[in-house]
Amino acid sequence: MGDALVVVEGGDLAKNASLRKIFEDAGNAAAIACYGDTAQNLSGVVRDALKAEGLTISAEALDDAVSRLGSDRGVTRQELAKLALYAHGQKSVDIEDVRAVMGDEAEVRVEEVCDAAGEGDLKRLDLALERVWGEETSAIAVVRAAMGHFQKLLQVKAASERGENVDGAMRKIWPPVHFSRQSSFKAQANRWSEAKISDALDLLLDTEALCKTTGVPNEAALGRALFNIAAMARAR
Repeated sequence: MGDALVVVEGGDLAKNASLRKIFEDAGNAAAIACYGDTAQNLSGVVRDALKAEGLTISAEALDDAVSRLGSDRGVTRQELAKLALYAHGQKSVDIEDVRAVMGDEAEVRVEEVCDAAGEGDLKRLDLALERVWGEETSAIAVVRAAMGHFQKLLQVKAASERGENVDGAMRKIWPPVHFSRQSSFKAQANRWSEAKISDALDLLLDTEALCKTTGVPNEAALGRALFNIAAMARAR
């Protein structure tokens, strides 16, 4: 039998993680650290990729592009290749180009749901949910997005409780909050307490389990949970 190469992906492991130590100590194995991109790294990646195609990018468009990219360098390269192809024949990439190629209308609508719930804006939440359901977006996708949103809020709130200002804490979260939502997110971070954010996350977790394990209509279950969360935001 010939030699076989086995690749094991271990996620974000600490330096003293037992799995990492096993691979580092073994004579026939190795542990290779692969670090995710930061906003600063991504800015350079975007500029360099577009420069190679003879394109520049405006500061506003660069901020928007970086906010839409994640830590997977392969996906980032694919998105930038699409952007360069779309802008072929131009000298510069502007924000409209970025939104045309990299924008996700469904994602924007889900973010609107999260912000409306976090702000306690019942009317806005009702309209945002109506649009989301009209796009036939999965309730599970929405609840997971909401959980991610409140986890970011918890991270920022915990940092502010340690004495860090909210703006500084927001700059550290990843993926970053899109600049168009930063004012809303900051207001939510100031409105919510750590305890209430934890309560909201517990409610969302229970709702996801309810959607997956019972015959309750998912949209109704999630809508009820989000309106309860919006009521929590209003009860300051």
